[in-house]
Amino acid sequence: MAQRIQSHFSSYRFLYPVLLFLGVGAVAIHLAEGKQVWQTLCHSNWWLTTTAAILQLLLLLNQSALYSATYRLVGLSEKTGRLFILVLTASFTAVAVPGGTFSGVGLMIYDAMRKGMETAWAILANIIFFLLDYLAFLVVLVLALFYMFFRGALREYQLIATGILTALVMVGLLLLVLVAVKPVAGATFGYKIIEISHLLPFVSLFSKKNAWEEKFTGFLARLTEAINALRANKSGFFRAGLHALLMEVIGLLQLEALFLAFGSHPAPGQLITGYAVGVLFMIVSITPSGVGIMEGAMTTAYVSVGISLDKAALVTFTYRALSFWFPVIAGFFVMRRVFRE
Repeated sequence: MAQRIQSHFSSYRFLYPVLLFLGVGAVAIHLAEGKQVWQTLCHSNWWLTTTAAILQLLLLLNQSALYSATYRLVGLSEKTGRLFILVLTASFTAVAVPGGTFSGVGLMIYDAMRKGMETAWAILANIIFFLLDYLAFLVVLVLALFYMFFRGALREYQLIATGILTALVMVGLLLLVLVAVKPVAGATFGYKIIEISHLLPFVSLFSKKNAWEEKFTGFLARLTEAINALRANKSGFFRAGLHALLMEVIGLLQLEALFLAFGSHPAPGQLITGYAVGVLFMIVSITPSGVGIMEGAMTTAYVSVGISLDKAALVTFTYRALSFWFPVIAGFFVMRRVFRE
């Protein structure tokens, strides 16, 4: 598995988001007038910028703690330090390996399987991680939507993106409930997917060779068992939910520190709006982690609620350098350690 991941690494794939990020940054600086941006940068408070960097480290540690909490929810055990290394590596593989976020998730599941953990339980832990993460973010997003609505800054494309994310979360929740409450209905749904896949000749041949039906039945039974085990662990859900909410709080504190560093102090509504719109398009966009789209969306959102373009652009791209490129670069250096182990 590790060799397959490394064999799919492409320097060209990694170069694409780098160039896209730099290109969008150049356009933003041009629109904001380069001289004004440079003056703001020269008079920035580097102590506050360093604080934002420290907050990014805390966010990654909290993200690892959230993974640890979701692992414990399904009865798996993994050290938070190890999960921290995996989180960094997953950040890199999500950019450099085909599949985006799914490549990062696949790495987490593969590592659990390699240690003898049950596959169904590892998959469930990752599903719960993303559901809790997205549910916590939806709380912030709803606040931002109300703020933009009352300021007359709400746009149709923002509502469409919100609808897409909400639909994804609802489908995930409904499927978990379906499998837990009505395993037979869940099995029927799974078998329908298999039947449709049989229409493809290659898939049909591969299915006969590897006995998908038998494997699916066994997997579904273990997944149902894992979901049912969650009902008795309400305190674990509460702990994981707190970690998910803390991720949003740290992200907002990062942006506040950066705004202060560049000589601005946005109102709470302004701060939340730019953050929520940016993260929303990071999730739903088709580029790796929203590179190129997220930066434009966040900058535009801040400008729409009264932040000057030069400060909005500087804060957005500095925030992305910390929240996206720092974990990606760190992941590159720890990747070999994960594969070697």
